[in-house]
Amino acid sequence: MGVSCLSKRFGVGVLSLGVALGLTACGGGSGSNKASTKFTPGDDAGAGGENEAGGSASSAGTGGKNTGNAGASGASEGGEGGASGALGEGGEGGAAVTASSIAIQSSVTTIATTVGVASTPILLHATTTLSDGATAATSLPVWSSDQPGIATVTSDGVLVATGAQGGSVTIHVASGGVTGTLTLQVQLSAQIYEGTVTAGDQSTLSAGTATTGGPAWQYPEAGTVFPARMTPPQFQWVKGADAAFHLTFAHGTDVTVDVYTTNADYQPSAAIWAALGSGYGTAVSVKLEAKASLLAATPRRASDARSFTTVDATLSGAMYAYNGNGGATGAFTRLSLPNGASATSLFPADMTCRSCHATSRDGSLVAFQYTGPLNAPSGLLRTSDSATLIANGTQTQWSFATFAPNGSRLVGEELGVLGLFDMSNPSAPAPVTMGISPSNATQPMWSPDGSTLAFIQYSSANGNDYSFIDSSVYTAQWNAQTSQFSAPTLLTAGETGNRASLAFPSWSPDSRYLALGVGSIDYAPTAMTVELVDVAQKTRIALTSAMPSGINETPSFAPRAQGGYYFLAFTSNRAYGHQSTSLQTWVTAIDGNIQSGVDPSHPAFWLPNQDTTGSIVLPEWTPDACAGRGTTCANDAQCCGGLSCMTVGSAKQCAANACAVMGESCKTASDCCAGAQLTCAPDRAGNSVCQPATP
Repeated sequence: MGVSCLSKRFGVGVLSLGVALGLTACGGGSGSNKASTKFTPGDDAGAGGENEAGGSASSAGTGGKNTGNAGASGASEGGEGGASGALGEGGEGGAAVTASSIAIQSSVTTIATTVGVASTPILLHATTTLSDGATAATSLPVWSSDQPGIATVTSDGVLVATGAQGGSVTIHVASGGVTGTLTLQVQLSAQIYEGTVTAGDQSTLSAGTATTGGPAWQYPEAGTVFPARMTPPQFQWVKGADAAFHLTFAHGTDVTVDVYTTNADYQPSAAIWAALGSGYGTAVSVKLEAKASLLAATPRRASDARSFTTVDATLSGAMYAYNGNGGATGAFTRLSLPNGASATSLFPADMTCRSCHATSRDGSLVAFQYTGPLNAPSGLLRTSDSATLIANGTQTQWSFATFAPNGSRLVGEELGVLGLFDMSNPSAPAPVTMGISPSNATQPMWSPDGSTLAFIQYSSANGNDYSFIDSSVYTAQWNAQTSQFSAPTLLTAGETGNRASLAFPSWSPDSRYLALGVGSIDYAPTAMTVELVDVAQKTRIALTSAMPSGINETPSFAPRAQGGYYFLAFTSNRAYGHQSTSLQTWVTAIDGNIQSGVDPSHPAFWLPNQDTTGSIVLPEWTPDACAGRGTTCANDAQCCGGLSCMTVGSAKQCAANACAVMGESCKTASDCCAGAQLTCAPDRAGNSVCQPATP
């Protein structure tokens, strides 16, 4: 072949190179056209066709008769050779073939399985369409799921619905820079049998057409907003003379749960509650039907359908509350959230009444009063180990108290007088100058951003520091440079009758709102509700949906907003279905985007796992029990959010590792201690400080 090898993967210029070197033309006889090198994806473009012309070897030869056409897919033949046998000009390379799209094939579009049970595996296939229209199995596909809580997919394309959540899931596959998707529906269902009902009774309970007049609902109220990650609520109704009941829970078509029971209540399992609550912000409907007997001919009677909503939130932290009987004796206890596990008593049995408690913003300390209510000694508890730092009988006294958000100061009140204490040594709070001395002041509350102190001021003629009428709310600004407060100003005043008393202020985590008890009298009220005050606008906002009637008091905001809502705990004398009529702690979700003149609250839910035989009052909502700044520790997990377990001197202590804790100054959010869930934002005085975010 001689020089013919030079023409491979070359085009124009091969002939002139051969002549210049004195080489003879390749071949003789009739001309022939060879195909160019084939193109494969990822290779160079196909070379032009190779032309071998006929003619005698001694002839100089002329160029090929025609130029080779461009190779089709890099494989077209070159043009016909010239008569004299010279090398012809090669054809141009073919266009590269690329992957234009990927399609996913599945044997199903809807996957049905039981709540808590993974589905049968489904093998997915991916097919690539090339730019020339050809198709082929996708090479080296990379699979992923946008909702692994609903369904997962392996590297081999095996899809499994988890059984934990229902809804839409989109499967992605990628190869060579091209992706394909497929959206499937996962539908979960469950059938539950409780009491003496069995699976054999299901058809009997479902027989016939339902009429109205079913049993009355007791709990929860229609429209309740629940945190999705909480102990499941117990649904309750009036049993009456009915023998059996059928509940149907439906989260659209994604999750359906049928409950057949002879009981008058039902509490979903954790798996079922998680499945129902996974569609954050969308309603879950509940239908209730009853039969007077299990006979098929017995009519079914339906109750009014109702719905509730779950949001992306957790009942996080801890709730400190008083479990007693009017203050004479009782237990100061801690409920661990989110599951509200059995309450932990925080004091030895020989100490009776502990009341008027206040917790530090980081959850490390609790200030309280021994054996009150008047002229009683004060105490201080460390939550990490329940150690009492101030023992009964010390000279330091306060009834109500509040901590600065960074824990460096405490404002305490006794007999209507406020005092400021340096908390550098929690075992021995040191009185310091406060800058203000308002008369008849009580129930101080320091804002989470550290800028403002709110407190109640009562009429000297009609009250004292624990039972008062004709009260108002004042605020005083904190000056971080002088470590003193400015002159107080009126925020909102009490009115008359059942609205004359304002009590127990609680700041929202972003320091924008103040929750207040509003009623006839603070101590043992005959009527009281909870309202919000917009601190900037000095306007009051009624929470009618959460407080429709009865006595509702002692509000306490959750340490942070979640899922677009504030959560507010309070004490209420409303009945908890047929389980309790005692004073209990309830929680309402409050819209984060509060509008003027619009009730932002939702029907309240019962805080799970309380002692239904006792009175659970004065809730204080804080982060989890933890070791505060300066407390000995073994590891970071023991320290309060944002603090690290570091060697200080000769011992390991919880300390801020070059970061700012709540209420301390910052320039950006990165200045705030990681793990404390804080942002850097202006406080009420306009100074940038680390504080919880607005919903």
